[in-house]
Amino acid sequence: MAIRFNADEIFQMAERMEQNAAAYYHAAAEKVEYPGARQMFIELASWEEKHEKTFSKLHEQLTQKAKDKVTFDPYDEAGQYLEALADESVYDTSTSPLEKIGARPSFVDILRFAIGKEKDAITFYTGIKQMVPKDFGENQVQKIIQEEMKHVTVLNEQLRKVSSE
Repeated sequence: MAIRFNADEIFQMAERMEQNAAAYYHAAAEKVEYPGARQMFIELASWEEKHEKTFSKLHEQLTQKAKDKVTFDPYDEAGQYLEALADESVYDTSTSPLEKIGARPSFVDILRFAIGKEKDAITFYTGIKQMVPKDFGENQVQKIIQEEMKHVTVLNEQLRKVSSE
Protein backbone atom coordinates (compact mmCIF):
# COMPACT_ATOMS: atom_id res chain seq x y z
CA MET A 1 0.00 0.00 0.00
CA ALA A 2 1.39 3.39 -1.00
CA ILE A 3 1.64 6.21 1.49
CA ARG A 4 -0.79 9.01 0.59
CA PHE A 5 -1.24 12.47 2.03
CA ASN A 6 -3.49 15.43 1.40
CA ALA A 7 -2.36 19.00 0.72
CA ASP A 8 -3.46 20.08 4.19
CA GLU A 9 -0.95 17.72 5.79
CA ILE A 10 1.80 18.84 3.42
CA PHE A 11 1.16 22.51 4.16
CA GLN A 12 1.31 21.84 7.91
CA MET A 13 4.68 20.23 7.32
CA ALA A 14 5.84 23.03 5.01
CA GLU A 15 5.03 25.66 7.62
CA ARG A 16 6.96 23.69 10.21
CA MET A 17 9.91 23.32 7.84
CA GLU A 18 9.99 27.09 7.35
CA GLN A 19 9.95 27.57 11.14
CA ASN A 20 12.85 25.12 11.36
CA ALA A 21 14.72 26.95 8.61
CA ALA A 22 14.32 30.28 10.40
CA ALA A 23 15.49 28.70 13.68
CA TYR A 24 18.43 27.12 11.85
CA TYR A 25 19.58 30.47 10.43
CA HIS A 26 19.00 32.31 13.72
CA ALA A 27 21.15 29.71 15.50
CA ALA A 28 23.87 30.18 12.88
CA ALA A 29 23.70 33.97 13.33
CA GLU A 30 24.23 33.58 17.07
CA LYS A 31 27.26 31.32 16.64
CA VAL A 32 29.05 32.77 13.62
CA GLU A 33 32.16 34.81 14.36
CA TYR A 34 32.10 37.08 11.31
CA PRO A 35 29.69 40.05 11.78
CA GLY A 36 28.83 40.33 8.06
CA ALA A 37 27.93 36.66 7.98
CA ARG A 38 25.78 37.14 11.07
CA GLN A 39 23.69 39.75 9.22
CA MET A 40 23.34 37.45 6.20
CA PHE A 41 22.04 34.62 8.40
CA ILE A 42 19.56 37.00 10.05
CA GLU A 43 18.33 38.04 6.60
CA LEU A 44 17.96 34.39 5.53
CA ALA A 45 15.96 33.70 8.72
CA SER A 46 13.71 36.64 7.87
CA TRP A 47 13.11 35.23 4.38
CA GLU A 48 12.09 31.89 5.86
CA GLU A 49 9.71 33.60 8.29
CA LYS A 50 8.08 35.40 5.35
CA HIS A 51 7.93 32.11 3.48
CA GLU A 52 6.09 30.53 6.40
CA LYS A 53 3.49 33.31 6.21
CA THR A 54 3.13 32.74 2.45
CA PHE A 55 2.59 29.03 3.01
CA SER A 56 0.13 29.77 5.80
CA LYS A 57 -1.93 31.96 3.43
CA LEU A 58 -1.86 29.26 0.74
CA HIS A 59 -2.83 26.72 3.39
CA GLU A 60 -5.88 28.78 4.35
CA GLN A 61 -7.02 28.80 0.71
CA LEU A 62 -7.16 25.02 0.40
CA THR A 63 -10.46 23.46 -0.61
CA GLN A 64 -12.24 21.10 1.74
CA LYS A 65 -11.33 18.20 -0.55
CA ALA A 66 -7.63 19.02 -0.08
CA LYS A 67 -8.19 18.73 3.69
CA ASP A 68 -10.06 15.42 3.60
CA LYS A 69 -8.13 12.44 4.90
CA VAL A 70 -6.77 10.27 2.11
CA THR A 71 -6.43 7.14 4.22
CA PHE A 72 -7.86 5.82 7.47
CA ASP A 73 -5.41 6.94 10.16
CA PRO A 74 -6.97 6.80 13.65
CA TYR A 75 -3.63 7.23 15.45
CA ASP A 76 -2.41 10.13 13.25
CA GLU A 77 0.63 8.14 12.18
CA ALA A 78 0.81 10.06 8.90
CA GLY A 79 0.93 13.34 10.80
CA GLN A 80 3.65 12.04 13.09
CA TYR A 81 5.61 10.81 10.08
CA LEU A 82 5.34 14.20 8.36
CA GLU A 83 6.36 15.96 11.59
CA ALA A 84 9.49 13.81 11.79
CA LEU A 85 10.26 14.53 8.14
CA ALA A 86 9.82 18.26 8.68
CA ASP A 87 12.16 18.23 11.66
CA GLU A 88 14.95 16.18 10.17
CA SER A 89 14.86 16.39 6.38
CA VAL A 90 16.23 19.69 5.07
CA TYR A 91 16.84 21.88 8.12
CA ASP A 92 17.88 19.55 10.92
CA THR A 93 17.78 21.91 13.89
CA SER A 94 19.66 19.42 16.06
CA THR A 95 22.90 20.29 14.22
CA SER A 96 24.53 23.62 13.56
CA PRO A 97 25.00 24.80 9.98
CA LEU A 98 28.40 26.05 11.09
CA GLU A 99 29.49 22.42 11.42
CA LYS A 100 29.07 22.18 7.66
CA ILE A 101 30.27 25.59 6.47
CA GLY A 102 32.68 26.71 9.20
CA ALA A 103 32.69 29.37 11.92
CA ARG A 104 33.88 32.15 9.60
CA PRO A 105 31.92 31.61 6.38
CA SER A 106 32.11 34.18 3.62
CA PHE A 107 28.98 35.61 1.99
CA VAL A 108 29.64 33.30 -0.95
CA ASP A 109 29.82 30.28 1.40
CA ILE A 110 26.56 31.26 3.08
CA LEU A 111 24.76 31.89 -0.20
CA ARG A 112 25.93 28.58 -1.67
CA PHE A 113 24.89 26.79 1.51
CA ALA A 114 21.43 28.43 1.43
CA ILE A 115 21.01 27.64 -2.28
CA GLY A 116 21.83 24.02 -1.50
CA LYS A 117 19.22 23.94 1.28
CA GLU A 118 16.57 25.47 -0.99
CA LYS A 119 17.39 22.91 -3.69
CA ASP A 120 17.13 20.15 -1.08
CA ALA A 121 13.68 21.49 -0.17
CA ILE A 122 12.61 21.46 -3.83
CA THR A 123 13.75 17.86 -4.19
CA PHE A 124 11.99 16.94 -0.96
CA TYR A 125 8.67 18.54 -1.97
CA THR A 126 8.86 17.08 -5.47
CA GLY A 127 9.04 13.63 -3.90
CA ILE A 128 6.26 14.36 -1.39
CA LYS A 129 4.05 15.73 -4.18
CA GLN A 130 3.97 12.22 -5.66
CA MET A 131 2.18 11.08 -2.49
CA VAL A 132 -0.68 13.57 -2.85
CA PRO A 133 -3.53 12.50 -5.16
CA LYS A 134 -4.61 15.10 -7.72
CA ASP A 135 -8.04 15.54 -6.19
CA PHE A 136 -6.54 16.00 -2.70
CA GLY A 137 -4.50 19.08 -3.60
CA GLU A 138 -1.48 17.94 -5.59
CA ASN A 139 -1.53 21.21 -7.57
CA GLN A 140 -1.38 23.16 -4.29
CA VAL A 141 1.80 21.32 -3.31
CA GLN A 142 3.27 22.52 -6.61
CA LYS A 143 2.88 26.08 -5.26
CA ILE A 144 5.24 25.21 -2.41
CA ILE A 145 7.81 24.04 -4.95
CA GLN A 146 7.40 27.24 -6.96
CA GLU A 147 7.95 29.35 -3.84
CA GLU A 148 11.13 27.45 -3.03
CA MET A 149 12.28 27.95 -6.63
CA LYS A 150 11.83 31.72 -6.21
CA HIS A 151 14.22 31.61 -3.26
CA VAL A 152 16.82 29.79 -5.36
CA THR A 153 16.51 32.49 -8.02
CA VAL A 154 16.91 35.34 -5.51
CA LEU A 155 19.85 33.65 -3.80
CA ASN A 156 21.52 32.97 -7.17
CA GLU A 157 21.13 36.64 -8.11
CA GLN A 158 22.76 37.66 -4.83
CA LEU A 159 25.55 35.14 -5.37
CA ARG A 160 26.25 36.62 -8.82
CA LYS A 161 26.38 40.15 -7.33
CA VAL A 162 28.70 39.15 -4.50
CA SER A 163 30.91 37.08 -6.80
CA SER A 164 31.31 39.95 -9.27
CA GLU A 165 32.38 42.48 -6.59
